[in-house]
Amino acid sequence: MKIEYKIANGSKSETKELTLIDLQWKDFCKVADLGLKVSRPNGSQFTDMTDFIMLYTGKSGEDMRKWRDNSNSQTAFINEIAIVFQAISEYMESKKK
Repeated sequence: MKIEYKIANGSKSETKELTLIDLQWKDFCKVADLGLKVSRPNGSQFTDMTDFIMLYTGKSGEDMRKWRDNSNSQTAFINEIAIVFQAISEYMESKKK
């Protein structure tokens, strides 16, 4: 399944997409735990969001580094991670209805 999200690119917005994978039970439990952790800030929100995204997309640490390196800046990458986390969360919540 694919999700789309938008990020700012200068004065325009750019639509990107990610493919989500079906999770095994153990990984589903991990993302549920990560979602709960992010909702209660504990100082590791970025790590929790990236772990969540990595589980849902099957991306490795190397994939995440490449994504970061292809971003315009570290701030742009951090912002995109937050947007993707929200997009995945909203998509998964909409599937429950």
